[in-house]
Amino acid sequence: MAVGALLGLGSALAFGVCDFVAGLSARRMSFWWVTLLSLVASVAGAWLCVLVQGDDPSRASVAWGVLAGVGAAVGSTALYRGYGRGQMAVAGPLSAVGTASLPALVGAALGDRLPATGLAGVLLALPAIWLMAGGGPVGARARTGVVDGLVSGAGFALEFIGLERAGDASGLWPVAVSQSTALVLLAVVVRAVRPRAGGGVTAVLLAVLAGGLSLLATVLYFLAAHAGLLTVAAVLAALYPGVTVALAAIVLRERPDRRQVGGLLLGAAAVTLIVAA
Repeated sequence: MAVGALLGLGSALAFGVCDFVAGLSARRMSFWWVTLLSLVASVAGAWLCVLVQGDDPSRASVAWGVLAGVGAAVGSTALYRGYGRGQMAVAGPLSAVGTASLPALVGAALGDRLPATGLAGVLLALPAIWLMAGGGPVGARARTGVVDGLVSGAGFALEFIGLERAGDASGLWPVAVSQSTALVLLAVVVRAVRPRAGGGVTAVLLAVLAGGLSLLATVLYFLAAHAGLLTVAAVLAALYPGVTVALAAIVLRERPDRRQVGGLLLGAAAVTLIVAA
């Protein structure tokens, strides 16, 4: 489990840096374009890895990869719809918690058995993720973001589950297929939404960098899910909001609020318990 846990933490680190870089790009152009450009970069990198590895895919791995890509596209679309409705503090945390908790439940159903300390870490990680992502009490006006957050969390959870169920016998084919599926579906959404273009070279380069980081994070999660338990890999990877919050505090001098500080402390305790299990 130690190797899987370390890979899961690496995935969280890469996802957190990815979100931070994507956020910088989104200050210059629409987040829809940031996501689309980052997926183009991620898909190109994924297929390059597949060509270098030279593995042959199985039908099952491709099918699970497609399902994972559908989940990624649904998760992204629902999350950004929630953001667009001004419900970032509700949709974001719900999405992050769903991304962690649903694969954990599936992992338990499939036979994942954690020691008591590991189970305590998983249970502690869920409120930590909520707090780190900026979640708070849900008021009447904020409830419009609940559905978006729940759908987004379910979508990203499907991505995590699909990549784990694809197995590793076909190398990174499931990752490449999932990223490609997400790109096609998101391109359809962007065409329908028609976000405003523009942003300049810096925004494009940041989006491409975010795509590379996203691919790294996804590959690390894929490896983590097959080196250890689905529950551990998903929960640790979903701790990424803590990395984004920390980077915003260090680089942009954005001061985290008390909830986020509490979430960071809980997250550190959760990681300690999971890794020590």
